[in-house]
Amino acid sequence: MCNIYCRKLGRGHIHLVPCPDSACTRNLYDGSRHATVKYGPDVDIAKDELTHETYWQCVKFVDPCTEEEREEFGRCNHHCKSEEHETEVGGSDKSYCTEKLWHPLIKSTGQDISSAGYITDDGHHFGCDHSENVPHHVIFVIDRSGSMQSSDISPTMAKFNNHNSRLGCVYEANLRFIQARLQTVSDDSVSVVLFDTSATVAVEMEDMEEGVVDRILEHHPGGGTTYSAGLDGTKKILMKGARHHTVDVKKPVVVFLSDGGNNGGGDPLYYVDKMKRQEPRMTLHTIMFGRHPTMHILVEMAKKGGGTFEQTLDEIQLARSFENLAETLKPQVAALIRS
Repeated sequence: MCNIYCRKLGRGHIHLVPCPDSACTRNLYDGSRHATVKYGPDVDIAKDELTHETYWQCVKFVDPCTEEEREEFGRCNHHCKSEEHETEVGGSDKSYCTEKLWHPLIKSTGQDISSAGYITDDGHHFGCDHSENVPHHVIFVIDRSGSMQSSDISPTMAKFNNHNSRLGCVYEANLRFIQARLQTVSDDSVSVVLFDTSATVAVEMEDMEEGVVDRILEHHPGGGTTYSAGLDGTKKILMKGARHHTVDVKKPVVVFLSDGGNNGGGDPLYYVDKMKRQEPRMTLHTIMFGRHPTMHILVEMAKKGGGTFEQTLDEIQLARSFENLAETLKPQVAALIRS
């Protein structure tokens, strides 16, 4: 059954093994490296990442997969996150990086690549091209329940010193998203919904600018976690957006974040389905900040909303998740890689 397991993991997958020693010598040969992120559930145990090929060499078993599968598993699994790859039925026609797994950053190698496609800021090459710069209405839906007061992680910017908590890290990630987006387009709109057992619309359909974050800093954690409260607040904003004069050009993008499970309220999937029918252009992305046994709800919400789900375990991964989402809205121009 090993070939079925690897086939399910798919392109560019890795295998985890315990790190043999604190010095970690695995980086000394191809196909293995020390873990680049924390892997649960035992996040405190050091681990190493092995490619499919290297793993089977290490366990000294014959690789049970076909030659075509092995070729696929050895390719980079980064895919273009442009919304243009979304299909009408809610699926995704993915465009993958053309390089091998764990390839060097393309910009740093001086590699000569055809003008077809584009290179991302983090050094991946894709053969697709998305030149149209479409403004968006980004709606951040943020869990501000009592658990978000935890100081197990802290923001890195001095601006958020008075929010030394998980919520402060989310505020910082919001700022990083806005900064990344402003490098590309200046006519986005932004809304912010903060929720616990009820919702507060802290920012509503305003021009995207860094000052937006200053206006949400007055809000602090407290209360329980009711997903439908945040989704209901979002639905009301979408209803107003339908009457806004820029609705014809600005596509709604919802970023829903929580660090805990849903408690009470209506069925979140019903709310997402209703929002999607109300505004078919909407894309909803979900982020689980930490670990929770019921995070599958966020996975299903993202599927219904035509977006992505990510789990982050620390402030670094959280910031990266928000910056990656900003990248999904960024037009990818073929000229970026022309010499």
